[in-house]
Amino acid sequence: MHATPIKQPHARTIGTIVAVCVCVFAIGACDILPNPIGVPDAYFEIIPDPSNDVPAFELMNKSFVFESIPHRVGHHGATMAILDDGRLMTAWYSYRGPEELDGASIFIAFKDSNATGWSAPMEVPNLPSPAANPLLIVRDERVQLFFAHAPFQWWSSSVWLTESDDAGATWSAARQLALPAGANLRNPPIQLGNGTTLLPAYSDFWLNALMLRASDTDGATWNVNAVYGPDEDILLQPAVVELGDGTLLMAGRNRGGGSVLYATSADQGATWTSAQRGNLPNPDSAVALTQLRDGRLLIIFNDSDTQRTPLVAMVSSDDGVSWSGRTVLADGAGAFSYPSVVQTSDGVLRVTYSQNRDRIVYQTWHVSE
Repeated sequence: MHATPIKQPHARTIGTIVAVCVCVFAIGACDILPNPIGVPDAYFEIIPDPSNDVPAFELMNKSFVFESIPHRVGHHGATMAILDDGRLMTAWYSYRGPEELDGASIFIAFKDSNATGWSAPMEVPNLPSPAANPLLIVRDERVQLFFAHAPFQWWSSSVWLTESDDAGATWSAARQLALPAGANLRNPPIQLGNGTTLLPAYSDFWLNALMLRASDTDGATWNVNAVYGPDEDILLQPAVVELGDGTLLMAGRNRGGGSVLYATSADQGATWTSAQRGNLPNPDSAVALTQLRDGRLLIIFNDSDTQRTPLVAMVSSDDGVSWSGRTVLADGAGAFSYPSVVQTSDGVLRVTYSQNRDRIVYQTWHVSE
């Protein structure tokens, strides 16, 4: 009597089962709905005649955060924060390659205010692999490092948090945040006038912006809502500022390319207008949006709808309605992307960005009045 062989499941069947399980998990983890509530006012629309424009910033210094890291072929996604003692801290992810998530891990470095260079890169230990897209936040002498863990591709990402009470010397065990499937992040949070913390994030699974609001700062519980791009556009990597009248203004990456996407909120981020295209170009790349110490808004973006060059900065004195002071941070052949910016107490603007993913560039700029 011959035993009947057990039929092995077909690879396609296994793939289908995995896909269904992923979808079920994603749906269960996501209780948010898009909330378009009309069209925002005309932000990012009026750009002065470039022939009458004067750069808003003057370059003081340009260098690299490091020369190389052994066994790492790519470096990307730098973030910066100012420590309580005045030092600068930066974090980025470096990967073994050839793909950007292959062996990706997060490194940090420090710079004293009077130092000419950065400390040697140090890998943050005991993070789930791969770890990418770091985001540094300093709160009450505690450093928080948010990051994305994507075990397969970006669609599988989740946001994790590790913390340090000794300025990055040691780190707590990393923990995953309860956020929708594919959660990822790029730009720093802002503290709203009502005391709420808003962290702009996005989902690489649902392909939309995620606005995370919390009344505390421990990163444990967030109220989440979503903002979607218009029509065929996909809105990712939002950056948010609070305007003088309390309105929130968001600028985001347009995965379809073409132009920067924007939206507004009149209720401290509880609901948002539907996202719209502005006049500032975007080649499917991250933008940085922040408020300077003098009250003006600053945006850094790629001034092209197809290429990640040049990388430019502009300022606005009317809450983002018009932009001027076009300042070229980097140009020429190559890709200059993922800008991060802080302004220190001396008024100096400090910028990092990726250069062809083989260097992290650090620049200082004098701010013109």
